[in-house]
Amino acid sequence: MNTTDRFSREAWEQNAKIYELIRTMSFNAELAAGTLSQARFKHYITQDAHYLIGFGRALALAAAKAPNPDRIVQFAKAAEDAIHVERELHDSFFRQYQITSSAFTETALSPACHHYVSFLLATAYAQPYEVALGALLPCFWIYAEIGRDIHARAAATMWLACAAIFVVWMVVPAIDDELVRAEIGYAGGTALLCALLRGLYRR
Repeated sequence: MNTTDRFSREAWEQNAKIYELIRTMSFNAELAAGTLSQARFKHYITQDAHYLIGFGRALALAAAKAPNPDRIVQFAKAAEDAIHVERELHDSFFRQYQITSSAFTETALSPACHHYVSFLLATAYAQPYEVALGALLPCFWIYAEIGRDIHARAAATMWLACAAIFVVWMVVPAIDDELVRAEIGYAGGTALLCALLRGLYRR
C-alpha cells in the first residue's frame, strides 16, 4: 500500500463515525425512501445552490494556489462544474418548484450553510494549498459516498416493490397462460420501477 492509499484509508477510518451519523440522519433516510417532504426538499435545493456558489469560489482560490498547471486546471474545472450544477438547479428543480431568481437571491443562507461556506472560503484564502485541500476534500468524498448509499437504498426499495408486484401477478391466476402472465408482470414491474424512480428523484 502506497502512502496516498494509506492516508486515504486512515482518514476514512478516523471519520467513519461522523460519516455514519451523516448517512443515517433523517433527511438522507427520507430522501432515499422517497418520503422527504416537498418543503424540506425546496429548502435543501435552495441552500445547496447558495452553497455551490461559495464552493465554486473556494475551488477557484485553490486553483490559484495550485503548485502546477495540471492542478490549476483540475480545480478551475471543478469550480466551473460547481457553477454549472448551480445553474442546472435553476433550470430544473427551481422551475419545477417555482423558485424564482429573486426568491433565491432574497433567501438568506441558513446558519449551517453560511458557516460552512465561510469556513471553506476563509481556509482556501488564508491557509496554504495543502490545508485548503484538506478542507475541500470532504465536500467531494462525503457527497459521493452519501450519493452512492442513497442510490443503493432507493434502488433496493424500488426493486423489492416491483418484485412483490411481479410475484403477486404470477400467483393470482388472472390469465391462464403463465408465459403471457409473466411477460405482462415483468412489463408492469418495469414500468412501475421507472415511475417510482422518476417520482423519487423528481419529487
